[in-house]
Amino acid sequence: MVGVSVVNLKRLQDVFSIAFDLKNPKPLALGIHKQLAEGFKPGCAYRLVGGYTKRRKYLQAVASPDSYRINLDGSIAGPVSEEHAEHALNQLRKRKPPFRSKSEIGKARATLTLNKRPEAI
Repeated sequence: MVGVSVVNLKRLQDVFSIAFDLKNPKPLALGIHKQLAEGFKPGCAYRLVGGYTKRRKYLQAVASPDSYRINLDGSIAGPVSEEHAEHALNQLRKRKPPFRSKSEIGKARATLTLNKRPEAI
């Protein structure tokens, strides 16, 4: 994440591990940066949350059907609005596809080769 201190992100994960789970993110409550502002320099909490919420996995969580927003303690804050889910989908559509390793690309090519029809004689 550009401009987001790794130390501060680690601090968020240590204190609020349910809300800031990098492997399995959940949509955060709206305005959650205001709740975090007490423990950080002015503007830092806003930038941290902004960096976290721009991640691909986070956007996928927001866009998933029937998703709910959570508070810092993990309690449900409410459902994700259709407008926010659509915005997340649009952000995902604008991005480049995720990086794939050479082995994944090789498997995909092999699958394509196997699925090709023989050319007509």
